[in-house]
Amino acid sequence: MVQPVRRFAEICLVLAFVFGIISCFFASLSQTHLSLAAGLCMLSALTLYAVLLHQIKRQYLETYAQFAAPFGEAAVATSTPSLRHLLDSLDLQRRMMEQFFQQAPFGVLMVRHDGSVSYANPPLIRLYGYDLDEGEHLIRRDANRLFADETGASADLLTLLSQTQTAEHLLYLIRADGSLHNARLAAYPLLTTEAERSDGYLLFVQDISPAEQLKLLQQQCSYLLNSMNHGLVVIDFGYTITFANDAFCRMFDYELHEVLGETIDKLVHEPAEGTDTLSQRLTTLALESGENETATIILPEPEGRYRHIQTTATPIRDEFGNNIGCLLHYQDRTTEHELMESMRRNDQLETVSQMAASIAHEVRNPMTSVQGFLQLMSREVDPASTHSMYLHVMEEDLKRINSIITEYLNFSRMGSDSLEDVWIGTLLHNTYTLLQSEANLKGIQMALLMACDNPLLIANPNRIKQVLINLARNAMEAMIEQGGGTLTLALDSTDEHISITVKDTGPGIDASHLGRIFSPFYTTKKTGTGLGLYVCKRIIDEHNGTITVTTETGVGTTFEIKLPRNRLFEMS
Repeated sequence: MVQPVRRFAEICLVLAFVFGIISCFFASLSQTHLSLAAGLCMLSALTLYAVLLHQIKRQYLETYAQFAAPFGEAAVATSTPSLRHLLDSLDLQRRMMEQFFQQAPFGVLMVRHDGSVSYANPPLIRLYGYDLDEGEHLIRRDANRLFADETGASADLLTLLSQTQTAEHLLYLIRADGSLHNARLAAYPLLTTEAERSDGYLLFVQDISPAEQLKLLQQQCSYLLNSMNHGLVVIDFGYTITFANDAFCRMFDYELHEVLGETIDKLVHEPAEGTDTLSQRLTTLALESGENETATIILPEPEGRYRHIQTTATPIRDEFGNNIGCLLHYQDRTTEHELMESMRRNDQLETVSQMAASIAHEVRNPMTSVQGFLQLMSREVDPASTHSMYLHVMEEDLKRINSIITEYLNFSRMGSDSLEDVWIGTLLHNTYTLLQSEANLKGIQMALLMACDNPLLIANPNRIKQVLINLARNAMEAMIEQGGGTLTLALDSTDEHISITVKDTGPGIDASHLGRIFSPFYTTKKTGTGLGLYVCKRIIDEHNGTITVTTETGVGTTFEIKLPRNRLFEMS
């Protein structure tokens, strides 16, 4: 297919030459033949233009074939790009290559075979000590005088590159001020497509000066330290922070500019014994002993919670072994501490559960006998005598012991009862009636608010009533200390849950105790067991519900129980 086209082009070229000679001959004959000569000249010009256009198109088709070769022969065979498309593709490649060289983190230098510089990217221009608008000074310089060898003499770059087979070379840059700068060169020859001979070199120049290597090392260390999840702080002998990683700022909710230059005691607000904080004391011990010193800082959080931060102080030494500062390592161990505390509580609860079962059999029966005989004796003793008072005190103490045993038994029997249909409104009204007489004796007013109809749920009625009685009696005990108050039981419901509220007007719960009131064996009462509220929460959890508390000092406390509406019927 190529040969016929080439022959056609040669014939057109011969015709153009012949028509040109004929046109000149007719133009010399007469005015009439001048028009014919002009027409022949135009025809010869069009023929020559067709030949040239064919050659240009052929050249760009060959260029496009080389560009599309990596994508397979099908791309060349099935594509017939226009001249405009080819030019746009070449321009896109040129701009992409130029953008890559300009944004590269290393220097790029193109040197022709005669030693002249054809291109230098911005990083290389700055590396040589020129401003970007002074890049022409570098391009006008001879490439053979841009580098120096180990002796400081100018290195004949082209000779060095042509005589060695290695791609990398260690040389010195001769900067604009005449100083020498360490550099590593990676040289690649620029080969022509026809003879595959070197038409110059493409050089990649990397700055390996000590200052640059130190900068890179600092960046790598910074990336490493900021990638850690533990807080790291470097302090000097005055406890002033000279470095802090991102994890430390996140752990204590600071910005980096708020940390640097501050002393450690102003940032880690820990309870201090004396004038120094635990971080300061650890630093002093580590610098004195030369060894790591570790301790745990307990930081108070809202709602009575605590954060357990394990802190380790490590002395920092120079090459001579002298202390120059201290590294503080902060690791949040709150989750691990809570897990260990939970395991410890589970062990305690299992032990108490076993003890409760034993106490029920070993203590309760003889105690019932003792209580019965005391009641018989109290009937035969004169109520006005001193012995009657003694008997009354003994009987009250036995009731107290019986209530404690009952709490432990309830704790050991958690989850053992079956579920049944319970009318929540009826259960709340019965509880209100049961507690009303006790409240009247203690000078406490009671109120019952029913904001919805009587819903029916699947629950354990005895357990739900136990929760309400425990909460109500706790509220009464709190209000008795201030001379009385009002206890309100309320019922409300939505499409998702049923809400039961126990509200009092007592003194409220201190914020330091609020986070632990549902923990087992935690109590603020002198005679409490610490199981009442814990059992309440366990019962509500077994019913897939939630129990929350809101309190305000001097105003009162509200416990809200939310039970999911798994079954709801309207009472007929």
